[in-house]
Amino acid sequence: MTRRTLLLLGVVAGVLVATSAVASATAAAGTTGACDGHENLTAVAVTPDGETITDEESLYPGTELSIVLCDDGLPVDTDDWNLEDSHSYEIDDGESDSHSVAIVLNATEPFTISEFGEADPENELTFSVPSPTIEAEDDSLFGTDLRLSDEAAAAELEQERSTFRETVRDIERTADELTNLTAELESDPDAETVSDQTETLQTLAQHQSDLHNSSADIERTLYNQAMSQTLAEPTVETMEELRDKQDAVDDDANAAAADVRDSLEGVHQDAQSTVRTHVGAGFAGGLLVGAILGAVLPWWKGKEVADFYEVSSRNEFSTDVLMWPWIAGAVLALAGLGLLVWFDILGVLV
Repeated sequence: MTRRTLLLLGVVAGVLVATSAVASATAAAGTTGACDGHENLTAVAVTPDGETITDEESLYPGTELSIVLCDDGLPVDTDDWNLEDSHSYEIDDGESDSHSVAIVLNATEPFTISEFGEADPENELTFSVPSPTIEAEDDSLFGTDLRLSDEAAAAELEQERSTFRETVRDIERTADELTNLTAELESDPDAETVSDQTETLQTLAQHQSDLHNSSADIERTLYNQAMSQTLAEPTVETMEELRDKQDAVDDDANAAAADVRDSLEGVHQDAQSTVRTHVGAGFAGGLLVGAILGAVLPWWKGKEVADFYEVSSRNEFSTDVLMWPWIAGAVLALAGLGLLVWFDILGVLV
């Protein structure tokens, strides 16, 4: 049992101790009129809401009762009878009075109260325990049989458990889909596969959010049941098993998502490398053209001018000969920069 389970059990036990006095007092107050109509010596069990039991009844562990012996329509003083200690119930001496004995059932098997000290009533009180309202499962979601306080709580928990299971299946299917998309992307990357992966990642995140909400609903129901039972340990252990199941599903889903992110990062890096190669080739071509227009052509024109001067000193040299190649190189450089900005290639490069 983990520290978290022990802590939760401690909290539940503390609240149960704080509230048991009120519940037991209510049960004791309900014994008024319990002996009406019982002329012979009769054992009567009284529930907190005043219901009387004189033969057989099926009750959940944690049920609180007041036991009364009736004779001639009146309760018999407890100085004339008593209940023996039993592993099937706990006697609450603090809430017992001169005419009743307060007990709390903790049995998980049928039992009978037939010994009342020196008194010998004409009946016995027989109590059975309802069959588990929630059966243990092989999938470790509920690894312990649970006996809930009523059928409504059982139906609610069954619905919540069904929702949890369906959400787990959704996560597993989505994780498998991501794995297949990752393999496809690594073998033949394309924009459509990247888009599918991104969308599937978002679906997986939504399913995980649904799982956490479903788990919280189950925990809330289990906690409320634990607060209403003397034997809270099975319910608290089920809450621990639920958290372990959620953590395991989350770990698998996060691992699948991490593989996808790694795959997408690899595709992104490959795309950057391809763009850099193409842009680099473009720059190389641009440099070559620029060199021809901005250096070789002016050099050639300059050589022609020098030769001309050797022939005739009357001609004057003009820088217009060099200006137009420089202007052409500058225009080409600005055009290349504009293309980088227009196609957002700079963002890819960095």
